[in-house]
Amino acid sequence: MRLPCAAIVTSGGKSVHAIVRVDAGTDYDLYRRRVEELYAFCRRQGFEPDTQNKNPSRLSRLPGATRGGQLQTLVDVGCGCASWDEWVAWRDEQEDDLPDDSGDDWDEPIRLAPPLIGTEGDGILRQGQKMVLAGPSKAGKSFALIDLAEAIACGGRWLGWPCAMGPVYYVNLEIADESFRMRQHVVWDDRAAHHDVGEGLATMRGNFVRLDLRGHAQDMERLAPLLVRRVLRRGPKGTFMAVIVDPIYKVNGGDENDASAISKFTNQLDRVASECGCAVIYAHHHAKGAMGARKAMDRMSGSGVFARDADAILDMTQIRVPEDRAKSVLGDATAWRVTATLREFRSPEPIDLLFRFPRFYRDATGELARFDVEGENPAREAMETRKAKARREQDECVAMIAGAVAECERDGVPPTRRAVLERINDGREGKVTMAQLKHWTTAQADWSPYRCAGEERGYVLYSVDDGDPWCDGNDGGEPC
Repeated sequence: MRLPCAAIVTSGGKSVHAIVRVDAGTDYDLYRRRVEELYAFCRRQGFEPDTQNKNPSRLSRLPGATRGGQLQTLVDVGCGCASWDEWVAWRDEQEDDLPDDSGDDWDEPIRLAPPLIGTEGDGILRQGQKMVLAGPSKAGKSFALIDLAEAIACGGRWLGWPCAMGPVYYVNLEIADESFRMRQHVVWDDRAAHHDVGEGLATMRGNFVRLDLRGHAQDMERLAPLLVRRVLRRGPKGTFMAVIVDPIYKVNGGDENDASAISKFTNQLDRVASECGCAVIYAHHHAKGAMGARKAMDRMSGSGVFARDADAILDMTQIRVPEDRAKSVLGDATAWRVTATLREFRSPEPIDLLFRFPRFYRDATGELARFDVEGENPAREAMETRKAKARREQDECVAMIAGAVAECERDGVPPTRRAVLERINDGREGKVTMAQLKHWTTAQADWSPYRCAGEERGYVLYSVDDGDPWCDGNDGGEPC
């Protein structure tokens, strides 16, 4: 074991005592730590040290003296490494946990892990890999991950992709315990309503394990070994298909723009995946602002390590549906485009989703494909914003005219432009001019249903939507 021994002495009985240099000086805490480190190494080599005597002054035997009638003898001096540091360097070289190198396996069959999400021909993530679901805050990422967890737990589908069935360990860091349970139930009820329950509720319940850590979150460096222990307590390596961490900003342990810190964080996720033999899936948020102009993998907040590390990135960005189309296209839903950037599989075309509480569904109509995501086309968005503002102002104008015409009818007064204008401006701070009202009630204002009747009817205003038998085609060019 190359221990840096000052001396090795027999005990006069059955044991051998080694006086090992730990080079701790007068620092007793350092001495204790190095002793425990030494003992742990010996145990790994199959030697169980005697730990009964805690007094450093009584840990040696005296060669040349008898003990119980037996002579204690000196076996060796100055053997092994010359110092503690030299021994630590040797030990680390011998005990590295890297896999063996290889170069003679060219003809061996390739054994890829089966897909966890998707199929071999249309896959998203393999078992044992890492995936990040990214999107803006309050986009519904937790609902999507709960839906994914239930899909894996029961062997159902998620966003249209089939999922391999098996146990899932969900680490909930953000949602209150009872609120999370409520979400589990409403998502499952919606699955049942759409006949997507795989092997059924009993299977899902038996495979869905959650750990509620709201108020108990800690850095991933500390959390990872605890998660590994919890997961392996429920079964040997490979029992669980996935560990889901939602969200990671609670446990990344520092500045998410610090590449070094994020590398350490993602290394801990690798540790969970390796030691538990499962996929690791986590949620991350977008940076602030409209993200449509950026590549999908660059929309996540913080260091580029997030994008480089994951085997699969699913990015959710909201689709911008113009106001005049929103009701007919969306109803009470919101629209999202998911872009998959994959390491293992061919990246598919983006898919469009509708979020109808509490789940995301693929757009079966194809209508969403004609719209851009937020920030993708700033010039078009600016133009649509101007148009939407103009439409709102036009609707306000029509409403003002309609209200004034109704007041004229109640007062028994013909709704001429002048009478309507007086009622529009009654109590109004910003006055409408006659020129504005004339523009709003001529054929040039094709957005307005109001026109001005001819002289035969005293130039009164009427709505073309209602029809006017008195109208002679005069667009109101004469004064009234």
